[in-house]
Amino acid sequence: MRGFRIEEGKLAEFAATVGDNDPIYCSPEVATERGYDRRPAPPTFTRTAMFSRYRPEDAHRLGLNIGFDIRYELHGEQAYRFTRPVYVGDTLAATTTLINAYEREGRHGGVMTFAVLETEFADEGGKPVIAERQIVIETDRGVSADDPSGRRSEHDAIPTRMTVRQRGSINSTTAP
Repeated sequence: MRGFRIEEGKLAEFAATVGDNDPIYCSPEVATERGYDRRPAPPTFTRTAMFSRYRPEDAHRLGLNIGFDIRYELHGEQAYRFTRPVYVGDTLAATTTLINAYEREGRHGGVMTFAVLETEFADEGGKPVIAERQIVIETDRGVSADDPSGRRSEHDAIPTRMTVRQRGSINSTTAP
């Protein structure tokens, strides 16, 4: 993905949405007082790059199509590594890579497929800014709001699912 511009209004809106009312995200004066050249973005702001508003039409919502069915997908983990802060006015390019994929038995039965993705963001000069690592989990059954364990009664239809090996879109490996 190219051309992810860090917009002033969207940065303030994001900070308010996640409940971070630090004035550094809304006030250039506060940012300057704290030693920044420009207003920095909240640490997790780059996640918005995957929102449909910012990604090209042909780009997958995860940055890369790993073949998961969104109906069975869970967010497992997110971690960030910063080279420098992201600032208002930056225009970033992002590249997402599948780092690892593996399967495990779920606590309540069934198979869970884990995909470890890393998205690297670079500035207009090609210098690294931030790397996000996320784990996306696909279950072999849906998780309902009524029963977050994902267990279903015997009369609930469980769609037939394909495993990673059958899809062939990612290689299954054994977890360390």
